[in-house]
Amino acid sequence: MGLIGHLRTRRFVRRDGHGLPERLCARLNEGLVAAPYSLVTAWRRERLESASAEIGVDVDALALVLTGSLSAHRGIKTAFGAVPDDVDYDRVLAVWVDLCMAFAKEVGIAT
Repeated sequence: MGLIGHLRTRRFVRRDGHGLPERLCARLNEGLVAAPYSLVTAWRRERLESASAEIGVDVDALALVLTGSLSAHRGIKTAFGAVPDDVDYDRVLAVWVDLCMAFAKEVGIAT
């Protein structure tokens, strides 16, 4: 599925997901939420373990924060037609990267 199809599917699920059959909801959740979340979690675990970092961070919660923060922008824009202060996605992504890099540096895993 391309980006446009993915965004349309997300919009549909947000709007009408509560009335969908349970099996369909489970499949949509796997593709739209669980798979991206798992990728981020696996990536973070690999980086933390490969750096031998004993930092006491809940990697699963971190993955949810990272994936959720990016999808929130699109969700707000889809639901309301605009985001506060007209902050565009490129600005959100730039700050997201800056925060991730600052976190990595703080815990000693930045390259």
